[in-house]
Amino acid sequence: MPMNTLFTQSRCETVAILRHFPAIFLVAWAIRAYCQEAGGQSLYTPYAFTNFAGMPGGPGTNDGVASAARFNFPSGVAVDGSGNLYVADQGNNTIRKIAPSGLVTLLAGSIRRPGINDGAGATAQFNSPFGVAVDVAGNVYVADSFNSTIRKVSPAGVVVTLAGNPGHPGTNDGIGSEASFFQPTGVAVDSAGFVYVADIYNHTIRKITPQGSVTTLAGTPGQEGSVDGSGKAARFSMPAGVAVDGIGNIYVADTGNHTIRKITPAGSVTTLAGNPGEQGPMDGSGSAARFTYPYGIAVDGAGTVYVADTYNWRVRKVTPSGDVTTLAGSGLHPYQTQSVDGPGQLARFDQPTGIAVDPLGNVYVADEGNYTIRKITPGGDVSTFAGTPPQRGSSDGVGSGARFSGPSGVAADGAGNLYVADSDNFTVRRITVDGVVATLAGAPGQIGSADGAAFDARFGSYTYGGPRAVAVDQEGIVYVADTGNHTIRKITGGTVTTLAGNAGQPGSLDGTGCASFFYWPSGLAVDRNRNLYVADTGNHTIRKITPAGIVTTLAGSAALIGSADGAGSVARFNMPSGLVVDGAGVVYVADTLNSRIRRITPDGTVTTLAGTYLGSSDGPGSTARFFWPGGVAVDNVGNVYVADDANGTIRRITASGNVTTLGGIPLQYGGADGIGADARFYRPTGIASDGLGNLYVADTANNRITKGTPVRNRPPTVTCFSAATAECGAPVTLTIAASDLDGDAITVVWKVNGQAVQTNEVPSSLPPNSNSVSLLIGLNLGTNLIEVAATDGAGHAASCSNSVVVVDTKPPVILSVAANPSVLWPPNHQMFAVDLSAEVRDDCSPATWKIVGVTSNEPVTGPGDSGTAPDWGIAADHQVLLRAERAGSGAGRIYSIMVAATDSSGNSSGTVVTVTVPKSQGKAGR
Repeated sequence: MPMNTLFTQSRCETVAILRHFPAIFLVAWAIRAYCQEAGGQSLYTPYAFTNFAGMPGGPGTNDGVASAARFNFPSGVAVDGSGNLYVADQGNNTIRKIAPSGLVTLLAGSIRRPGINDGAGATAQFNSPFGVAVDVAGNVYVADSFNSTIRKVSPAGVVVTLAGNPGHPGTNDGIGSEASFFQPTGVAVDSAGFVYVADIYNHTIRKITPQGSVTTLAGTPGQEGSVDGSGKAARFSMPAGVAVDGIGNIYVADTGNHTIRKITPAGSVTTLAGNPGEQGPMDGSGSAARFTYPYGIAVDGAGTVYVADTYNWRVRKVTPSGDVTTLAGSGLHPYQTQSVDGPGQLARFDQPTGIAVDPLGNVYVADEGNYTIRKITPGGDVSTFAGTPPQRGSSDGVGSGARFSGPSGVAADGAGNLYVADSDNFTVRRITVDGVVATLAGAPGQIGSADGAAFDARFGSYTYGGPRAVAVDQEGIVYVADTGNHTIRKITGGTVTTLAGNAGQPGSLDGTGCASFFYWPSGLAVDRNRNLYVADTGNHTIRKITPAGIVTTLAGSAALIGSADGAGSVARFNMPSGLVVDGAGVVYVADTLNSRIRRITPDGTVTTLAGTYLGSSDGPGSTARFFWPGGVAVDNVGNVYVADDANGTIRRITASGNVTTLGGIPLQYGGADGIGADARFYRPTGIASDGLGNLYVADTANNRITKGTPVRNRPPTVTCFSAATAECGAPVTLTIAASDLDGDAITVVWKVNGQAVQTNEVPSSLPPNSNSVSLLIGLNLGTNLIEVAATDGAGHAASCSNSVVVVDTKPPVILSVAANPSVLWPPNHQMFAVDLSAEVRDDCSPATWKIVGVTSNEPVTGPGDSGTAPDWGIAADHQVLLRAERAGSGAGRIYSIMVAATDSSGNSSGTVVTVTVPKSQGKAGR
């Protein structure tokens, strides 16, 4: 149960607000028996959401290992020397990190919250980050496109703005914020720390020094074209990608020209492959090859260039001499093929946008349209490295074996069968209680308005889309809001007829049957008297159709947008979509673009039940917030359930108007099953209640139907520790609070980077207690994902996760250093090779040491026999050459050899060892 749930006095004897205080759990326990609403669900009954039909996949925000993770239009990818990947997760406004094991974690950015803030981890903000690059020290550079800036992210996730002025696009060169870019998309960094930027809408390539000084390397701002030449004489057309090789050559994906360009260290621009202005998929040499809007580019150590040929849906390979071949991808449109792993050209991509290559020759692709990161071996075998592609399709089957494409409306009959408006398939599907999916009417992918039996019927249009809503009456007659045809259809015994409206003719006229007109009807409900109610979305009205087919306008006024309450035509709506009618004839409407839930009495009086502005907050009535709610359902005791589309959550409104969130977390999209906040949805647009307390959700962007079941025995609750940074070498103590509102015993399992490391048993207790459970552990350097799961005896679970970033700020310790020989004799003016040995210790990461300098207490030239120069030189990391000569006075000559030790995090320490040339009488050895 959510810890901050508000209990109202709707048929309850007690009002209490639960907070994080153990003593108050007794209050919750005591009022439990009083909060049952006339046989309905308790106000605080949680729901377990599970996959009922179809298979989740596609966009989301989840961290996790490999296919458990989710991305949202990943557009850029980079790989470091240790095999870690960095992803510009454009749609989530975050930078993600993928370990070689496939573990995906958040490096920086606030999920789905665009902004300009610098800071650490999730406190930082990006706005459509598009390209990424990583330097030898592990710093990540980001083309923060919509902010028109270049950002720098440290290995610990600390974000700073390297160059550009957020929100102020321009063409200026300069230092830091004095410079300006115009929605840059590509970024690369060389071994010296110079950053190169594909400044797409300025049609230029920019260069940034490590100090943040920006210059224009090639092209002229605002001058689009395809001209080879030097520096500003060259011309580009929307260059989107940039890469740099080991000797300073720069390679450009010149997207608008459909070519690959090369810039030498001297600034000379040439066309390596492709022919300006000519699109195509052809392999070939130089200008004989073709590309179609290539976005991403990478180069390996041998100078071979790899290209994400975005709108050919392929990955291409270009030799240093300009010979182009197709490494992977068939080139078939993704609507035909979706995402397919396999060898070479048998594999399938959907808008591959970013690309990187590791030292072993493995190529990584940000497969933007499939929401995944793909891997191509040197042999050309393609696999999905992280994320799960959308599982679109039209196949019938059982449960997860069936496929949907954009299901948007769902309705339940009295026997527990479901009916689904499978919008992007242009079909209506039926799901039995056992999860058997069959196509009831329409043919997948076939548009039209034809009436007829089952597969002979057609729905939808390419302009306005497929059917978006269904309803079913007590006799089993199915009604369809054929949105794309602006009609209401009826399915009786498998035969489809048109009940009202005119196919392909939008309008707002009332009338009987085909004398009436609708405009993009998207919501549908039927009452016990077989009256139909239609959310006539494009007209911003609610319509009513009698069993005789007579259409009237119940509320709202055609083409007049607003949010006013009132009777009949006085009321206003803004793109209403879902609606439902209860047993008393009261209609509830998801007033989508007003982000409100409206209530219409049988006489047409409209009031606002809940919501006012965009948001996600729970609470009573107008204090609650929704984000473009799409669907509504009602149970037998008057609770209204809302598919809160853009929030990605399922909400409940009690009869008294109090709003709570039953499933999901606002803006945290995904496809995970789970109880309450552990569940994830992506653009849920339809919802239905079966009368038994179960909910069914059309989880549209996940292409699945989800079932919500009331959990009688409530799951545990877990409150996680905060994200933290820790010093390497020191154990970390992490503490969570775990409890079970039913007093059950709990098993707590800790995982670190996907591996179970500790199990704690929490005993049962009545009244329930909140228990602190701790883990003491040493963690690896870098980002560690800590996952905690608490399971009760009934098998119900709750979980939480957070990250601990382990940093290394301590320098290595030089335990000893010795020189051999440590005394030079005789002083014969010859150079002696002196070898050093040292013992170095670092508790966190490998450390190396080397000689960094030599000094002497005597000048290079001077009195006595010290007249020969030079007197020293560093021959190798551990060897120095010293000249055996001295002035012949004083105590003799002392050479001081400076030694530095450095670990992999860049921390260093130093010491000095001495070598002497002793004083002697005369000029011995001359």
